[in-house]
Amino acid sequence: MNEPVPGLLSQAGPQAERTPGLSLWRDAPAWRNLVGGAACLTALAVATPFFGRANAPAAGESAKVSEKTAPEPQSSCPLKPGLLSPAGAGKVVGFMSLEQARDLTQRTEAERQAKLNPLYIDNLRAFVRPDGSPMRFIAIVPATLAVKIGDQVEFGGAYRDPSLPCHYMPPLISKIAGPAAPAGNVAGSKQ
Repeated sequence: MNEPVPGLLSQAGPQAERTPGLSLWRDAPAWRNLVGGAACLTALAVATPFFGRANAPAAGESAKVSEKTAPEPQSSCPLKPGLLSPAGAGKVVGFMSLEQARDLTQRTEAERQAKLNPLYIDNLRAFVRPDGSPMRFIAIVPATLAVKIGDQVEFGGAYRDPSLPCHYMPPLISKIAGPAAPAGNVAGSKQ
C-alpha cells in the first residue's frame, strides 16, 4: 500500500521544479515589465539630486548671482512700461457718476488686461477737454483737489504702475491751472 500514486510523484518531487520549458523572464511579460520599471525608477530617484548641481556654486563660493546675469521674470501682463496716454492740460466739462465710473473701470480693466491701482477706484472722474481738441477724456480727480466744471487743469498721463503687478495708474489731474470763469462773466456775453 505504500506505492506512490502515479502523477503525484512527478508534481511533488524535485523533478517538477526543473521543468525545462518554463522561464519566468520569458513567459511572464508583466513580471519583466515590473522589474524593468522598478530599475528605471530606482535609477531616476538616485540620479535626481545630481541633475541640478551642474550650475550650483562650489563649496565656499558665494551663491549671489549678479543682477546682469539673473534672468528677468517672465510677465504675463500685456502692459508695457511707460506712458499709456499722454499728459497735458484742458478744461473740465463735466463729471461721471459713481456707477458710470465703476462700469468704465471694469471695461477698461478687461480691455487692458490689467487692474486699476486700488487707491483710485472710488475717486471722482472728470470729463476733460484737452486744449485744442474737440474730444474729451476722463481723468481722476484726487481727493485733495476741489475741481469744478470750467476749471482749467493739468493732468498726467496713464502709465503702468511699477509698485503693483499688472496694475496701471489712471490719468490724474495734478493741479488746477486756472479757475472756472464766474457765472456772469462767460466768454461771449456782454458786460
